[in-house]
Amino acid sequence: MILAVTVLLSAIVISINQVAEIPRGKELLLYALDGVCMEIPQRMMMQTFSGVLFMHWGLDLYLSIPVTAFAWCISICIQCLICKLKFDRKIVIEIAASFLFSMGAGLLLLKSGFIGLPMAGHFLERILSTIIRKIRR
Repeated sequence: MILAVTVLLSAIVISINQVAEIPRGKELLLYALDGVCMEIPQRMMMQTFSGVLFMHWGLDLYLSIPVTAFAWCISICIQCLICKLKFDRKIVIEIAASFLFSMGAGLLLLKSGFIGLPMAGHFLERILSTIIRKIRR
């Protein structure tokens, strides 16, 4: 249930942004696999690191979920600054979708203890958001 809600909500939010070209075929597969690979640094490194710190400090492990989501969104903002991108509606939507997905994927990881579920979720989110964009055109 967590996986389905996370994928659906984040796909709907991110698909609000229009893209010049909608990926298909091999390009869509690579786009979806890119999402899968993002879960490795985010869940396996950031969330695990913050979770260990919180446990060491006697805090709730579940605090690692919003902290990781917030850190990931801050990294998007920093990337925009480095690349001198305009902080506009498109970036705000991307940040909102990333925050939603990160919260759901973080909860999914803590509940299941299996990194494969957030990875599968990111793969499905990329496919579903592409389908939604295609339908909207």
